Amino acid sequence: MGVTYVKHIGKFYCGNLRLAPQLTAPGHYHVVMARDPERVLGSFAEVVTPDMAETGYPELLQIVHELDEARAPLLCVDANELAADAERTLRRMCAFSGIGWDEGMLSWDAGGRPEDGVWAPYWCESARTPARSHRRGAMLPARDAL
Repeated sequence: MGVTYVKHIGKFYCGNLRLAPQLTAPGHYHVVMARDPERVLGSFAEVVTPDMAETGYPELLQIVHELDEARAPLLCVDANELAADAERTLRRMCAFSGIGWDEGMLSWDAGGRPEDGVWAPYWCESARTPARSHRRGAMLPARDAL
């Protein structure tokens, strides 16, 4: 089985998934990961003036609604779950989508990757330095710390 990973940001969604039948065709699995909106607004405040339109949450809700309506395989994951217990969460995501588990999913080399894209300098710094290993207990900061 071939696997294609595509990271999308909800705010750039401007269509209707029913117009893209390949997205709901058999063999396609959708994992939607989202952060607590209050945490997102805290992160955004470091770069832009945060507002709901900027977060992409309205579009993300539309995407989830359309996938659900199409009865497409859909798993929603809270990013805090991934931070708290990466192995358990990644295993669940793999089992859902039929991807074989690999221990290497828990760590990566320091530095950027081409697929980080043009936004990397703004949003990816914590993932680029230094090499990290995610197992358990890497909780995101408390809301009041934002």
